[in-house]
Amino acid sequence: MLLELTIQDFALIANLKISFGPGLNILSGETGAGKSIIIQAIQLVLGGRGGPHLVRTGKEEARIEAYFEYPEDSRVAQKLTDMGIDKDEALIIRRTVSRTGKGRVFINGTAATLQMAAQLATELISIAGQHEYQILLRPQNHLFLLDAFGGLTYLRLGVQKDYRKWQELREQRRQLIEQQNTAAARKDLLTFQLQEIRKANLRIGEEEELIQEKSLLASAEKLREWAQRAYDLLYASSGAATEKLSESRTLGQSLAGIDSSLAPLVESLDAAFFQVEDIALRLRDYLQKINSDPGRLETLEDRLQELSRLKKKYDGDTQKILALSAEMEQELAGIEERQEELAGIDASAARAEEEVIRRALDLSAKRKAAATQLAEAVCRELESLHMPRTRFMVDFSPLKEEVRDILSENGIDEVQFLIAPNIGEDLKPLAQIASGGELSRITLALKSVLAERDGVETTIFDEVDAGIGGAVAEVLGRKLGDLAGRHQVICITHLPQIACFADRHYGVDKVQKGSRTETIVKELSGEERVEEIARMLGGVEISEKTRAHAREMIERRRR
Repeated sequence: MLLELTIQDFALIANLKISFGPGLNILSGETGAGKSIIIQAIQLVLGGRGGPHLVRTGKEEARIEAYFEYPEDSRVAQKLTDMGIDKDEALIIRRTVSRTGKGRVFINGTAATLQMAAQLATELISIAGQHEYQILLRPQNHLFLLDAFGGLTYLRLGVQKDYRKWQELREQRRQLIEQQNTAAARKDLLTFQLQEIRKANLRIGEEEELIQEKSLLASAEKLREWAQRAYDLLYASSGAATEKLSESRTLGQSLAGIDSSLAPLVESLDAAFFQVEDIALRLRDYLQKINSDPGRLETLEDRLQELSRLKKKYDGDTQKILALSAEMEQELAGIEERQEELAGIDASAARAEEEVIRRALDLSAKRKAAATQLAEAVCRELESLHMPRTRFMVDFSPLKEEVRDILSENGIDEVQFLIAPNIGEDLKPLAQIASGGELSRITLALKSVLAERDGVETTIFDEVDAGIGGAVAEVLGRKLGDLAGRHQVICITHLPQIACFADRHYGVDKVQKGSRTETIVKELSGEERVEEIARMLGGVEISEKTRAHAREMIERRRR
């Protein structure tokens, strides 16, 4: 319940504090006095749009503060807990708007956001005004009103959550398929290149070894000729080095037998003989190993050409090619993993689709049941509002396609409110049938039946009396009074037939203070209230008969 509203430097209001109470709170006054500014201030403090143009001329900042009372076990209390805001005995929301366009929001003294204020607003206040009439005329909003009546909003939000999850999976699947299509050619290329590299059986250092072996094979004849000549000179031919050294050893031994000082020389000759002999034998072994096989040389040349081709193709040496092949293997594994991921997403998407369709069908069935109840409740309310025998219906568009093809985040239903105010007329959309007065009563009827379900404590009606008068206005007043027995109602009206039902009556006036115009609000009682209702009855000239009529209306309502 809204207990107090403080407005400072907002539009035509300099400084204003209004205390509201339970029951029916009426705001009345001349056209242009500023009644709608008060409603605008309430909307602003609850997260509505604002701007520098709302700041009173000559001031730097507008300030609005709303003081609410709420039950401890209400959704308001739960939302405050979810937001991490301290719960006090009451709820205070304060909003400021500066001339620079910047603003701030505080909830129970804690800095907050407009979104947080707006979330609380849905649990605190319901406002019906000209804007809401336009909402009522748009069929796309009827589904939400039906859900609100049936207590199905939480189911719709569940469908919405599942639908978005399903859409996300479908988008992931689409992206993966797109990647797979792009990767298909890449996969073929990687597979071919890996097979080529693996088949080549590369080994680091192989090329250098092959080059050396090729060089030896190409020079085999020269090597054989030179090695043979060296072997002959050292060992095999007549007069070879080993033969000469052998003779020298014999002479040296004879000399050392006479002169012992030559013994070291003999030892050196012995060493030289054995060293040359060893070299000669090694040359003999080398001669046996020299290979001049043309087939082997051709094989080496082919292998070197293959290595050269791979180096050019992959722009690197053997080590780089082997490293590249490891990267290819990883990339190929990633492509194969995406295939497995796609299979997993397919399964998840199928389950998500099945779940959202199941929930959407369940929601649709509950909506159809709620639609019957809503139509009956609205017809009862309209009958009490002097629209007897009015037919009201919630029309469901027939399903023309598969469920999955018409599924949206709101389910599978498209609904529209149809009405036939007069006997013999066909049911038609509200926008084609309802006059201003009828629309006011339909809005009140809907607000009345919704108020029984949505749990919102306070309902505001901004000029709900548009287009009506006379006996219908009195009926409307009675209906507002009935509604105020269950909820706090704040209503702006120009009709005395409605104002006389007030539990609290506030007069809104525009006065001049110095060189400035200012909106003021005063709670009326006693003769002040009689005078205001008389003004609403009689216009500029108020007679005693008019005042007597006003007293009679107030007294009749009191009885």
